[in-house]
Amino acid sequence: MDLQPDMENDREFAKLLQQASQFELQWKGSIPSSEVHEVIQGLLDMAEKTKNAKLKATALSLYKKYYAENIGTQVSFFKTPYYEIFQREALPGVREGMDDALKQIDAGLITVKKKVRELKQNYEWPKKAKFTESIALLEGFLNTFLDSIPKLKLMKDFEVALVDEVKSERDLNADYLKKEWKLIDETKTLTNMLNILEEMVKEFEIPLDKETQDKLQSGRGLAEKINAITDETTAFSAVVGVWLTLGPKERELYFTPISAALYNFLSGKKDQDLVCLVDTTCPNFFSGIIRDFAILPQLKKFGPDKIKATLNEKTHGYVLEILEERLLSVVLNLDARVEKKVTKNVVKAKAEIEKTRRNAQGFTKENFLKWLRSNMGFKSEMSLAYESTTVNVDIVKKVVAFKAPSTKKSVVSSKSVGASLASNAKIFDSGLLSDTALRKPVIEQINRIMGFGGVPGKPAPTKGIVKSFENNRTPYDVGDAIDSVASFGLVDLTELSSPFLRKEVNDVANISADAQIEIGNGLLSTMKYLRDWEKNSFDKSLGGFKATSVFGEEAGGSGEGTMLFNKTDFFGLTAAQFINWIANLTKKFSQLGLVTNDGEVVWMNDYTKNKDKTFLFGVYVDIVNGQRSPEVSIKPIVKVIRLFKNIQGVIDGIEKTKFKELLKKDKTDPECGDLNSPNCPTLAQVLGRRINEVKKILVPLGNTIATKYRNQKDSAVPGLAAGVITLPGMEKVDGDPELMDQLLVIEGLLEVYDSTKIETYLWSAKETFFLLQKYYNPKTNFFDMDLKVANVPVLIQMLRTFRLMAPHLPDTERIILIEKLKIWEYSLEKLQ
Repeated sequence: MDLQPDMENDREFAKLLQQASQFELQWKGSIPSSEVHEVIQGLLDMAEKTKNAKLKATALSLYKKYYAENIGTQVSFFKTPYYEIFQREALPGVREGMDDALKQIDAGLITVKKKVRELKQNYEWPKKAKFTESIALLEGFLNTFLDSIPKLKLMKDFEVALVDEVKSERDLNADYLKKEWKLIDETKTLTNMLNILEEMVKEFEIPLDKETQDKLQSGRGLAEKINAITDETTAFSAVVGVWLTLGPKERELYFTPISAALYNFLSGKKDQDLVCLVDTTCPNFFSGIIRDFAILPQLKKFGPDKIKATLNEKTHGYVLEILEERLLSVVLNLDARVEKKVTKNVVKAKAEIEKTRRNAQGFTKENFLKWLRSNMGFKSEMSLAYESTTVNVDIVKKVVAFKAPSTKKSVVSSKSVGASLASNAKIFDSGLLSDTALRKPVIEQINRIMGFGGVPGKPAPTKGIVKSFENNRTPYDVGDAIDSVASFGLVDLTELSSPFLRKEVNDVANISADAQIEIGNGLLSTMKYLRDWEKNSFDKSLGGFKATSVFGEEAGGSGEGTMLFNKTDFFGLTAAQFINWIANLTKKFSQLGLVTNDGEVVWMNDYTKNKDKTFLFGVYVDIVNGQRSPEVSIKPIVKVIRLFKNIQGVIDGIEKTKFKELLKKDKTDPECGDLNSPNCPTLAQVLGRRINEVKKILVPLGNTIATKYRNQKDSAVPGLAAGVITLPGMEKVDGDPELMDQLLVIEGLLEVYDSTKIETYLWSAKETFFLLQKYYNPKTNFFDMDLKVANVPVLIQMLRTFRLMAPHLPDTERIILIEKLKIWEYSLEKLQ
């Protein structure tokens, strides 16, 4: 609420603001965890009705602070009901997907080999190529192959890996060859060329025949001679060495530039004579004279350094030609290189898939955990199961602090379960959490729903925390329980053997009315959030995730993939649990009863036998040690009225659901002899009928509140209400009036009036309201009754009740009340 509408500078506003700031608010000690959730629900309900964003913010702040504490049992996500069923359903698909992947890989390899060979045959290959031209050929051929891959229709993962591999092969090889070419071109010496060639033979897998290997081996000796040139004698030795290596054409090409006389001299000699000339011990005296007096002076004149450079250049070019020839041969066999590389990777990939298939559970878990961390907001595999029954709370200077209990028991409170389901559903539906922040708590909520009563399935349903109130060992299957005679539900406290499984114990049922209403409200609120015929934050945040999100397209099936979070299934499961809850109201352990004017109590399970009787009053009681308690508290009666009023708004449109079970015909209905008959109802329609039957108790409940809880005129406090009455006489239990009881009585009467428009309920509500005002203390802005200082739950109820009352008050009283509401709402807005 905006406390500053039209009186920014008004003294009245300043006074109001001061009063609101000074309003004292308490919330302290060990409280039921359900109380925190009821407060969050109350804040969200008021925020929605008043369009007060600040109250929403307060609700979110309390929600985050509460869950920031270790307020429940943490369990590995892989031991949750959701994952148990997911794994059971996913593993066959994962294995089948891997089998299919292996087949597709084999087929893909055949297709790739065929395509590479086809491309090679059709590609334009030259007979000779320079070094740089071979690089271009390599890149061109592999680019052509890459362009053809999308048309091969390979398995997606195979295609991606193949493209990556070919691109890598292309880029690595091209970059390597370009780097080598730079070295070749920069230093034109025989030694450098031989070094590069030797390296490339190893690194690039260039094949060399024996003749070429022998040439290169002798080339090392030549390189030593060339490198050793210092004068005309060493130059001549190097010249002869090079001459002997070359063929006739190369000899003329290489040596004429140095000296025509040198070329003529060398070409005129036999090779063995030239060898002798280099050897000083050779006895060929005449040739030695020519060498010493004709050739060596010319070499000296040409210059030893120039000879060295020329020989290096020429021999460098000679070896380069050999390298270019061999490099082209490698490029011409790129198809074989590609096939070899792809085959090697395929063998490796298949081995990995086979290994993974044998460990499908580990594979599923590993991938799911990665997905949880990257998409669902999980920091580890730990997830919150059910919450502790109590939590410690304190308010200091408007700052709320929660602290988990020091000792935790493996016990679940039904009231906490129900209240938690409701507050979480309302938080999710409020739009307060971002898409990513929503995911983890929604998944945990789904686990609590699935762990609540288990999930129907074959060969048997999974187990949960619901039990038979009759204490028999019949397994609970929500699909069968609805129409069974036995009652199944949550008792007040359930001992756990594991985080989502109750311990099998033989004990009598303790079923408080207040807790059962919280369960009903929690299931109903969750149903509202999960309605599959409406789009909300669930669809936006979780609706797009499929099995392929976790495993990829190939593992776990083909096509679009199975939805990970099927809203329809979760709605159906929650609706089925709620229908079972409704059914319990008319079974053996029914806590709802109708009372005749002479005090006879008929419980709803016996109502059909007693329809001819006139019932004036309604009651809702606890079951203690397996027996209905004679005490009837006001709180659950008002809560059940509140719940019954909300049901219709949730189930309106339920015929639009895609959940098949709710669309099935009720074969037990007499009209369903012909299942195609328009009078044969669906299970969804049966739900509506049952709810309408139960809602008939609203007027009797209203009568009870109006006449049995409120004191008569001759009482010391006429019009004020007691909190408890007893059966069968419906007498009030003596005690001082409490504020909460007055607020609940007023709300209950107004809710019944809103449904029935019977003025008596409104008059009774007004009477109690005006009597309550006598206890109002303007100094504290609170009521001097059992509490001297407001606590948060009572203040929430005050706001709920007085908001309902305000429209029915005369103008003067309404204005006064609204001013009080502003003070109280402001104090809640300031909670942190």
